[in-house]
Amino acid sequence: MSGSMTNQNYLYERLQDILGPKYVSNSASTLIAYAAQAGATPFFKKERLSEIVVLPSSTSEIQNIITLAQRTKTPVAIWSSAVTAYWSIPKHGGIIIDMKRMNKILSIDEENCLATTQAGVPLQRLTAELLKKKMFLNQGGAPSSCLVGSRFTYGNVNKASGRIGWEYRSIVGWEMVLPDGTILRNGSRANAYETQAFWAHGPGPDLWLLPRYAMGQYGVVTEITIRAHTLDEVIKPIWVSFNDIEDAQKAFIEFVHAEICTGSSLYSNFKTAPYAADTTESAYRVTRMFPEINLILTLQGTPRRVAWEEKRIREIAKKYNGRIITDKFPPFQVAFDSQLSMAASIYSEYTVKYFTTIGTLGPGTGLSVGAVDDIETVYKFVKRLNVEQEWQGDPNKGFYGDTCAPGLIVYPGEGGHYVLIECMGPGLMQPDLAKANSSVIPAILKFRLETGLQSDMHGGQTVPGRGDYGLWPTYIELITKFHEILDPNNIMHPGTLFPPMFR
Repeated sequence: MSGSMTNQNYLYERLQDILGPKYVSNSASTLIAYAAQAGATPFFKKERLSEIVVLPSSTSEIQNIITLAQRTKTPVAIWSSAVTAYWSIPKHGGIIIDMKRMNKILSIDEENCLATTQAGVPLQRLTAELLKKKMFLNQGGAPSSCLVGSRFTYGNVNKASGRIGWEYRSIVGWEMVLPDGTILRNGSRANAYETQAFWAHGPGPDLWLLPRYAMGQYGVVTEITIRAHTLDEVIKPIWVSFNDIEDAQKAFIEFVHAEICTGSSLYSNFKTAPYAADTTESAYRVTRMFPEINLILTLQGTPRRVAWEEKRIREIAKKYNGRIITDKFPPFQVAFDSQLSMAASIYSEYTVKYFTTIGTLGPGTGLSVGAVDDIETVYKFVKRLNVEQEWQGDPNKGFYGDTCAPGLIVYPGEGGHYVLIECMGPGLMQPDLAKANSSVIPAILKFRLETGLQSDMHGGQTVPGRGDYGLWPTYIELITKFHEILDPNNIMHPGTLFPPMFR
């Protein structure tokens, strides 16, 4: 139905009947605002607009919206916190469902360490309530403004620590509206006679991970139950800064081998600064005042254990020319506080992040690989990235000019260290940057092969000419096949736009 003015008017009126006029908009200013950075992506060279934006507040309202969309064959996309605002638009007109009014914390079960919320609850709100009850959330590598539903069904696959496990395994139960309007519940929530979610699995087909990484194509998660974790007796963060990445790398490896700190994250200043900035421009300015490399550590446990770990940290930091800037805190208070909202920084076992660019600037070119058993190989790769990217641009051309910052995330997993390597810059909005990417990527791929960091294997064969590596081609293929079964009319469009997913 999407397209004609008559059809749009019918859709608009029916949505007003469902939600009330206040929560339905088709004004030009609203649609442009929700278009965000779609026109800046290389996939779509022009801006795309939805037809209507709606803000539901309950599962039943979302069910009615999806049923109407299915009947009128109107595309739908889910809008969450807008942390990745670009791409969250249906390919052809359609409806954007903004989840921000789905913001109720339904229950916190202190005895079983469970929190049940609507999917639109921001992480900082849930975290604040849990901290009052001496609990914390497994929130790996995400801004605190992210919403619970999208974070746990689509967010990073970070292993927050060996103690609390993979982030997505915190999911205990969810409620989901499928593309045909059916309401589906998993685990103990599927039991109509059970009033509380307490386990994720059950007899028969286990649908626990159905919405995971589907990016909204299987329907809308409206409620979710997350497992929380109890706080330790003492928690003390320490921030060690380095001027040289090699010293930081050596210190990091020694920390890991000593098995101290439940959390350790290594950031460049270009990664740390944005957490303390409210705009892209201010993030660039803050970057210039930050130490180049920052190792953020978290000590936790009994007072005696924390005191012993702090002593070892200071010894290792001194050995590798590190400066403990938390001893002289004020200039870094805002940035440090921002890290406390990220459990990947507080409760990771050894997450390493090098040279990651500002997340608010737009998509970059990502290269991901599988298991790597030798972290030194990864370090060599990072150094080679710096050599290959001498085209980074002139810092005097306003802020950082055409800077393209190489990024690397390494985290422990089954079979070794899993690696995400990025070549990212200020979105892909600058033509010079896009041109540079096209020239540097082949050199990076060649070096990956030389160092044993292989390209993606798809069906046993290397896929030539793909812009995505690692497991993404396999994910996309599986998601697309399930989507064809669950949504034959192609109503649900992904909240994050990958062209191979569109039929």
